[in-house]
Amino acid sequence: MSTPNAWLINTARGHILDEDALYDAVKDKHLEGAVLDVFKPEPYYPDTKDLRELGNIIMTPHIGSSTAEACRRMAEMALFNIRCCRDGKPEQMHRSRELI
Repeated sequence: MSTPNAWLINTARGHILDEDALYDAVKDKHLEGAVLDVFKPEPYYPDTKDLRELGNIIMTPHIGSSTAEACRRMAEMALFNIRCCRDGKPEQMHRSRELI
């Protein structure tokens, strides 16, 4: 099936995508392009066909979730866990619903 105006976006797991098949689909104009934040090997290293050769492939180094909000929440959870350990309450680590 050809969808020449469609873009494939993968932010899930690299192994769910056949990167060589994606290369062919984009090169042969069955897809407009792709945005990838995860890859089968990380860091990215092509098996045979190098996605970096195609101009309509956007690749990020597994940082798609690195938003200001996500970083803030991770820092808050780390501080919460440090306080739990400091206060002798390790069983409460990762339990705070207001931080999750």
